[in-house]
Amino acid sequence: DLQMVMACIKNDYQVIAATNGREALELLQTTKAEVVLLDVTMPDMSGYEVCSKIRETNTHIQIIFLSANDGLNEILKGYDVGGNDYITKPFSPEILLNKISKSICNRSWASSNVPAMSSFAPVPPKANFTLICCFLLLSASNTRFERIASSVEYKLVIGSSS
Repeated sequence: DLQMVMACIKNDYQVIAATNGREALELLQTTKAEVVLLDVTMPDMSGYEVCSKIRETNTHIQIIFLSANDGLNEILKGYDVGGNDYITKPFSPEILLNKISKSICNRSWASSNVPAMSSFAPVPPKANFTLICCFLLLSASNTRFERIASSVEYKLVIGSSS
């Protein structure tokens, strides 16, 4: 799953990887991110807990859950803890990119206090945005992820159990 996510976003965003929730929260202290992609199932704290902690200090960052947990209660919990969107696996790369793009627009409108005039409003240039991805990874995958992340132009932080 991580390779699929990276294949979708690596040409459009710089990716900052976190392998667990605590690392994602630490990255958010030093990195200005527009979007956080979170898996629900992680070892030290769930994606729901990470989302709740983010919301204690940041209400504007866009949080998208990307998870295999596809039950109605799981999805609703993602929204209840402050998530802006919830994508279930397997997912379409086009859907992921569209939801990231829409999240960036939503964040831009929320930060500017200007109401969205249309769902077809132009998306700001991607180069201006940072995304954080938090997924649980195997050691070999971590090494590969870091190499990929250091080669892209924009920032994204992601987290997952897959």
